[in-house]
Amino acid sequence: MVPLPRRTLAALLVLSAALCGSALPASAAPGSTGDLLSVGRTLQYASGVTGLFTPSATGTFDVTTGAPGLDSITVSATGYSSSAAKLTVTAPLDRPTLEVGSYTAGGAAATAQDAGLALTTANASCPGGGTIDVLDVTHDADGLLTGIALDYEITCTRGSSLQGTLRWNSDEPYRLTLVRQPPYLRERPGVPAPATVTLANAGSVEQTYGTSTLDTGQAGGTAEITQDGCAGVTLAPGASCTVDVSVVSNGSDNYSGLVRTPDQSPSGEAVALVRLLPVLDDAPVVSARPGRASVTLSTDEQGGTYRVWRWVRDSDQTQVADAVAFPWTDTDVVPGTTYSYSVARLTGGLETSVGSASVTARPLAVADGAAGEYVAVDPVRVADTRDGTGVRKGAVGPGETITFDPAATGDVPGSGVTAVLLNVTGTAPTAATSVRVWAAGTPIPGTSSLNLAPGQTRPNQVVVPVGADGRIALNNGQGSTHLLVDVQGFYSTADGEEGGGYHPQDPARVLDTRHGSGAFAPSEERWVPLTGVPDDATAVDVNLTVTEPTREGHLVAWSGDGAAPGASHANFVAGQTVPNHAVVPVAYDEDGAPGIAIRNNSAGRTHVLVDVQGWYDDGGRPDGLRFAPTTPTRIADTRTTDRPLGDGRSVPGDDVTLPSGVAHVVNVTAVSTYYAGHLVAWSGEGTQPTTSTVNFVGGETAANLATVRASSRNRIAVTAVTGAPVHVVVDHVGVFY
Repeated sequence: MVPLPRRTLAALLVLSAALCGSALPASAAPGSTGDLLSVGRTLQYASGVTGLFTPSATGTFDVTTGAPGLDSITVSATGYSSSAAKLTVTAPLDRPTLEVGSYTAGGAAATAQDAGLALTTANASCPGGGTIDVLDVTHDADGLLTGIALDYEITCTRGSSLQGTLRWNSDEPYRLTLVRQPPYLRERPGVPAPATVTLANAGSVEQTYGTSTLDTGQAGGTAEITQDGCAGVTLAPGASCTVDVSVVSNGSDNYSGLVRTPDQSPSGEAVALVRLLPVLDDAPVVSARPGRASVTLSTDEQGGTYRVWRWVRDSDQTQVADAVAFPWTDTDVVPGTTYSYSVARLTGGLETSVGSASVTARPLAVADGAAGEYVAVDPVRVADTRDGTGVRKGAVGPGETITFDPAATGDVPGSGVTAVLLNVTGTAPTAATSVRVWAAGTPIPGTSSLNLAPGQTRPNQVVVPVGADGRIALNNGQGSTHLLVDVQGFYSTADGEEGGGYHPQDPARVLDTRHGSGAFAPSEERWVPLTGVPDDATAVDVNLTVTEPTREGHLVAWSGDGAAPGASHANFVAGQTVPNHAVVPVAYDEDGAPGIAIRNNSAGRTHVLVDVQGWYDDGGRPDGLRFAPTTPTRIADTRTTDRPLGDGRSVPGDDVTLPSGVAHVVNVTAVSTYYAGHLVAWSGEGTQPTTSTVNFVGGETAANLATVRASSRNRIAVTAVTGAPVHVVVDHVGVFY
């Protein structure tokens, strides 16, 4: 029998959906792992709906056949996260046994001459009418249908059509293409907006693809295919290729077009929709704020309603809200997953051509009690080998380990603590050495917290879990050195003291005495306003940098309430530039503005720089981040490959996997320096900050702790700004979630 001519369909899109076989009804027939039902819609310029159903683990794939005497088969696919479908095929009454060949279907019920064909999906109802191509069919000795392979096309409501493939107990090959469309593009007029279409061979045999073309529907700009990675390519099952497109908006209208790629599926081609909404000068500026198992979108506009789309990396864009007011909270999200959103303003209930730029957010895990909340304290000294405070008196020798109790002064509780924030200072070392800090009673880590040159005094902030007995251990590598430890705060357990959540930000410089106010005089104290920090902050996360000091000394930073504490944050000698990370309690001036106090404990003058990296709230915000210490892990060390970083080069590479989080705490070390320079720790997305994390001069090893906001891909970057290559070591010590 000669197959009937078939209308060329615009696309067969296939969205994977996992199913499982369940207990079969009495009239059901057994299947096999090769069973498959696909559903695809002729793609218009607005949508394309498809499903691919196979027996697996999360749905129900039921097959029911008719009694001998009239072949019929009903496949019901239900319980899927993405879709559902029910297909029924019945032989013509005058030809009750299905054979290989083509059939016309006049409706859901079979007639004497026509087969019956009906399809229902989660998104469409198709009462019948179309064609059926039977490619393979088997019966048992009693004439009961036992296997079939067919392709179908069916007319649905409003003139649309669906087509697909059915395989049941058949080895007949099938050819399908999964099309991953790009999200809706958002870009300003005249600026090229790149998009990538991914085609994957979802069939059982290899397919060869032809040259792609681009058909424009809504001509709101110009578009072109910039790279056709599928033309002439033969893909094995499961393999994929990409087609790159560039669209330039005309600034007044929406653009839509179809990327058509010939394939060997029943439809003859795979089609993807590319759409661009221009971002105009009056487009809404949207921000996304992560919450606990939620994301809240807001805009700077007053009033108005919006349509919202959402997608995750490498997936299609889905509309998730329509005609909603802002702020709007999305609660249908999974903590730890990065979501992207775009928004269009509605006017009179219709979408305008003014679309927002996309924003991303990663919803936070639901917190357990006070777990990971931070409690700040004014710095207090808990260990000093020079006078025997908290430890035995005397320098720490080579390979020697000492321990101390961070709760000895009463500022840190004896229980309910997961980690403490310390400032560790080494002074008067007799040899180049490294100092390691870790929870007492656990194995010594392979990473260092502090590096010292002979005769040098240098501090570094350390966040460290407490041991089972509540104590902290310090180990000196070479020579002998004195060690000083100041507690700055602690992180609570779930049943510990309530504190505040952390809010990272892009580094912002709030003080630079080289410009304006002038250097700190000997013993001078100053109040430093914290511009941009809100009025519910309890502590601020800062990087303190001393530069051009005329005499040796140290800085101390505190809330400003009362006298300066007997602790230090940044120790220095004449001419040295020293950065150090600190978390400082916040106080408020008579106008209610937040700030901190800084004292120059030196007989000389010095310049001071303060960069704000984030702040801690008072516990009243649901989006405050919690902290979890991690086992110190080296995520980058250029010495292992003998490839130091040149100017503008970064580590770690994309092969490094970080624990899921919004921000990461790392210890960054510059090693084998030749000239002065600095390192910048940042997300690696957007514009590189002008602030510094580690400053160094030639011939020294310098380290500093940094809290780094993660990129949308959960990455961080440490970038060198230097006149000569420098080795860089990065140790991961904790994550904010």
